[in-house]
Amino acid sequence: DVAVTGVQTCALPIWGAPLPDADQASKALGAALAMDAAMAALARDFAVRGLPPLAARMGLHHGPAVVGNVGSRARFNYTILGDTVNLASRLESLNKQYGTAILASRAVFAAAGEDFPFREIDFVRVVGRTAAVAVCEPLGPRGAPVPAWAQTFCAAREAYGQRQFATALDGFLDADAARGGDPPSRAFAARCRKCLAAPPPEDWDGVFVPSGK
Repeated sequence: DVAVTGVQTCALPIWGAPLPDADQASKALGAALAMDAAMAALARDFAVRGLPPLAARMGLHHGPAVVGNVGSRARFNYTILGDTVNLASRLESLNKQYGTAILASRAVFAAAGEDFPFREIDFVRVVGRTAAVAVCEPLGPRGAPVPAWAQTFCAAREAYGQRQFATALDGFLDADAARGGDPPSRAFAARCRKCLAAPPPEDWDGVFVPSGK
């Protein structure tokens, strides 16, 4: 197994290859959080100098992959292939749906250890997969507490999954206000309003299906 990070710039950092690494998932999470902090600092500097906004998206997944030298004499490269890589790429793109910078599969946190704080954002059926994937957002380094606003969001998410859309809407609005602006809460509040105006069918499972990659 390897930990893979898909980045908006098409970079593809990997941990756990060519040599095994028992801490590959925690290192991937730590690197993503450090990159996000560095990008935020750089973005502030850009803003002060009147330069265009700067941001980066990252998607992380943990699982089996083919890693090694692939190609021919005409074109030869050390690379990584497989479903694990594809899902990391899909998660990177999904950040656009929620206004987040980092999204990771539940498998990453299972491998890294539960002492990494995170919130479960959504269940998503991405392109190329029939089963839904639990999509999560890291909330800080190992051992950091889960903020109260994130706990409010998670309670609202539970209500949303149980079709309690009015209760969920209130929770998402509370989480957004408590954080001083929380894009995922706003995205779900918009969904709740749609569901209240036009309730979903009885077989609705709450799984989000993005329209593209």
